[in-house]
Amino acid sequence: MFIKKINYINLKSSFLILLIVVSQYLLAQKQSVLNVSSHKLENGLTIFLNEDPTATKMFGAVMVKAGAVNESEDATGMAHYLEHLLFKGTTKLGTSNYYEEKPLLDSISYLYEQLALELDRDKQFKIQKQINELAVKSAKYGLPNEFDKLLKSIGGTNINAFTSYDMTFYHNSFPTHEIEKWLDLYATRFENPVFRSFQSELEVVYEEKNRAMDGMENRIFEEMNKANFPNLPYGKWGGLGTVEHLKKPSLIKMKAFYEKHYVAKNMALILTGNFNRKEVLPLIAEKFKALSGREAPILQLPELEPLAEGLVKKIRITPIKIEILEWQTVPHNHTDRVALDACENMITNDSETGLMDQLSENNEVMFVFGIPQKYNHTGSFSVIAIPKPFIQSIRNTDKKIEAVFNKLKVGDFSSDLFNTSKFELSKQFQQEMEQLDGRGVAIGTAFSQGIPWKDYMDYPKKINEVTKEDIVRVAQKYFGKQRSKIISRTGFPKKVKLDKPPFKAVSRTQKDSSIYAKSFKNIPSQSFQPKFLDFENDVEKTTIYKSHSLIKTTNPVNDLFYLTVKFKKGQLNNENLKVAVDLMNYSGAGKYSYSELKKAFSNIGCSYLFSCNENYITLTVNGSDVNLKSAIALINYY
Repeated sequence: MFIKKINYINLKSSFLILLIVVSQYLLAQKQSVLNVSSHKLENGLTIFLNEDPTATKMFGAVMVKAGAVNESEDATGMAHYLEHLLFKGTTKLGTSNYYEEKPLLDSISYLYEQLALELDRDKQFKIQKQINELAVKSAKYGLPNEFDKLLKSIGGTNINAFTSYDMTFYHNSFPTHEIEKWLDLYATRFENPVFRSFQSELEVVYEEKNRAMDGMENRIFEEMNKANFPNLPYGKWGGLGTVEHLKKPSLIKMKAFYEKHYVAKNMALILTGNFNRKEVLPLIAEKFKALSGREAPILQLPELEPLAEGLVKKIRITPIKIEILEWQTVPHNHTDRVALDACENMITNDSETGLMDQLSENNEVMFVFGIPQKYNHTGSFSVIAIPKPFIQSIRNTDKKIEAVFNKLKVGDFSSDLFNTSKFELSKQFQQEMEQLDGRGVAIGTAFSQGIPWKDYMDYPKKINEVTKEDIVRVAQKYFGKQRSKIISRTGFPKKVKLDKPPFKAVSRTQKDSSIYAKSFKNIPSQSFQPKFLDFENDVEKTTIYKSHSLIKTTNPVNDLFYLTVKFKKGQLNNENLKVAVDLMNYSGAGKYSYSELKKAFSNIGCSYLFSCNENYITLTVNGSDVNLKSAIALINYY
C-alpha cells in the first residue's frame, strides 16, 4: 500500500540537492594524508604521528599491547579492570588528599586479598562489609571523575577505552590548540596510578558481565571459542574474566599486571589530525619520559591444539535449534590472511551476496551466516545455521553448507562474486581510514599485530592481487574435515548472576580539586584557529535543470565517492512516506528484482540506502570513483 503511494510523487520535480564527493587529487597527494611517521623515545615508547591538514580536530590515544590473552589462569579479567581504573587518577590526580586517602586504600587492598582466600560465606560477608566501610571513608578524599572533567574542560569528546584479547586502547578527540594539555594529562594518568573507587567499578564490571551472560550471542561466542581454541586464553576465558575471579578480585595481582605490561616498550602514543609534527615531538618527549623503561614482556603461548575430525558437542543455549560449524584459520599477520579474507567474504558478506548468504535468500535454510575471527595469535571461521523448523534436519543443513565449501574448493564460483568480494574488502578498508578515530585505531591495531604501517596500508593492493587459484588453495587448506560442530537444541542454560554487594553505595559530590588539576590550568594553550568550510573555494556549485543545485567537493583521503540526493518531500507532506521509503531498501527497481538490484550494486563495489525524515527523502550511494557512472545508471531505474 505504501509503495504505491510513493509512486505518485514526482521525485525529479522535488530534486533539491545533489552532493557528490569525488576524488580529484593525485594518488600521491591522497596518500600524504595517510602518511604516518614513527618515532621512539629513549624509554622505548613508540610514537605514531599522522598529520592531516584537512582535519578540524585531533584524535589521540595510548595503546598497550596487553589484553585478556596476557592474563594468567588464576587472575582473569585484569586487563579490563585496569581499563576502568586508569580513569580514576594517580597519587596527584583524582584526590584531594592522598596522604589521608592512602592508608584507607591500602587497607581495602589487604581485605580483598583476605576475601580471595576466605571460603566461609559468613566471613566473606563480614570482609565485604569492612571493605564497604573503608570505601565510604576513602570516598571523602577521592575525585574519581576528575580525569574526565579535565578532558572535557579542554573540549575533549568521545572519552573512552576498550579492551580486547590483544590490546587495551585509551582514546578521545580534542581541539588541536589544546594538544599540550592533552599530552600532559595522558602522560600523567600512567604515572603512579591509584586504584581508587574499586567497589564502584566492581559494580560496573559486574553489570557488564551479567549483561554478557544474559545475551545469547555472547553465550554462542564463548562456546565457539572454547571449541576452536581449547588450550589458548582465547578459548579458556572471556575478555571480562571468569565469574570466580570477578567475585574475588586481587588488587595486588592487578598492580602486578600493570607493572609488567604498562611499560613504555609495550605501549604506543598515537596522534592523528591537524598539527605540526616538529612542534609536537619535543612536547611528547618531555611529557612521556617518566614512563617505565623496563623490558616489555614476551608472551609465550602453547601450540594450538588442532581440531579432531568429527568432533561434535551438544548443548542447550538457544531458544531454537541451531548448528555451528567451525574451522581453525590463521592470525592477522599470516601470509594466507589476505586470501582468506577474500575467501571468507565470498562465503558471507555485508551485502548478503555470498554463497552462504544465498542459502537464506533461496530459502534452502531458515537462516545462515558466517563469522570470521582474527586475533594476533590465531583465527577461526564459524558458520551458524538455523534449520527450517520441523521440516529440516541438522544433517540436511550440514550438507547444504558443505556444498558451499566444495564450490570454493573446485573454483565453482563466478568472477562477479570474486571481484565483488575484493571490491567490498578494499572499500571497507578505505572507509576505515577516512575518519581520524578509525585511522587512529587502525594505527594501534597494526602496532599490536606487529605489522609496519606501510605494509598495513598495502591491504587494498594485496586484496587486488588475490587470484582465483588463491581462493581455491586456501579453501582446500583450511576448510577441510578437521572442524568442530556444535549443536544447540532448544533450551536455556542455568544463569549465574553476579550480585552487587548489599552495602551502602559509595558516592561523593566532587567540589574539590587535586594538586594536579590546579597546575593543569597553567599549562599553555595554543591560539585557537577555527577552520570552517569555505563555500567559495572548498566546493564547486552548479545549477542544473535551471533550479536544482549540484554541489561537488573532493575526497582528500582515497578514491571513494559519496553521492547524496535529496528530494524535498518528507513526513510533513505524507505521514506514510517513512515506511514507504524504508521499504524501498527492500524492493526492486525497473527491470531488476530486489536480489538482482542488490547484486548489481555489489558487482560494482557500491552500496545504497534510502532514508526519510520530516522534510526530505534522501538517497545515499557510495563506492569507488571508477564506478560512479555505473552507480548513477542503476539509480536511474528508480
